[in-house]
Amino acid sequence: MEVYGRYFVSEIIYGAKFVCRYTLQGYTLEDHSYLGGLFESISSDIFFDESMSNAFMSKVEQAMQAKKLPFPDFQCSMEGGKLVPSPTDLRPSALGDQFHQWTSLISADNLVPQRARVSRITDLEEVQEAMRGMSSEKQAPLTGIQQITKGTTAVLELDFALAMFVMNSAGTEQAYQCASADQSLYNELSDLKRNTFDYIMHLETLNATGLINLQDQFRQDDWSSLKAAGFDRQFRSLEASCW
Repeated sequence: MEVYGRYFVSEIIYGAKFVCRYTLQGYTLEDHSYLGGLFESISSDIFFDESMSNAFMSKVEQAMQAKKLPFPDFQCSMEGGKLVPSPTDLRPSALGDQFHQWTSLISADNLVPQRARVSRITDLEEVQEAMRGMSSEKQAPLTGIQQITKGTTAVLELDFALAMFVMNSAGTEQAYQCASADQSLYNELSDLKRNTFDYIMHLETLNATGLINLQDQFRQDDWSSLKAAGFDRQFRSLEASCW
C-alpha cells in the first residue's frame, strides 16, 4: 500500500463530446424581460429544425434593431471524434449539420477518456491471494478500505454543476450596468467568482482519500463540505441588489 496506495483505476470510459451554445445577454438588466418574452418559443430544436433556426435568427435581428441585444456570444467545444470544419455562417441549423457530420466520423480510434472508476486494491485477485496467508492484524489495514459509492460521486457532481452555474452567473451579473456602477457590488461578485473557482478546482483534484473522507461525513449526515448551495444563496442576495 505504501507503493501503490489503497485504490486503483479499474475502468476508464471513453467517449466524445460536442457542446455548442448561444448566449443572449442584453445591455441592461431591463432587457432581460424583453428578451425572455421574445425568445420564449425557442428551444434546443433550433439546431435541428430549419424553421426554428430561421425564427431564432429573425428574433436576434429584431432585438438588435431594438438595441436590446448585441450579436449573441457563440461558443463550441469538442472532445474526441474528428475535427470538422466550422460552418460558414452562425445559423443554429448550420451547427446542427456540423454535429451530424462530426457524429458520422466517430469511431473507436478517436474516442477520448471521459470518466474513470476507482476500486479498492483488495478487489484485485492477486491482493486477495496474498491476504490469505496474513494474520487478521496484518489484514486489518486492507480489509478496512471502503468502496467509493455512486451516491457519493452523484452528490459531488450536483454540487460541481451548481458551483459552475454560480461562477458563470456572477460573471454575467458583473456585465450589467447596475454592477459596473457599484464598485462594492462588483467586488463582491469578483470575490464570489474566485471562491467558486477555488472550490471547483478542489473538487476536480480530489483523490481517493479525499472522497472517502467526504463519504464518511455524508454517512454522518454532515454536509458542511458542500459549498455550492451557500455560494448560490450569496449570489441570489447580490443579484437582488440589481433589481
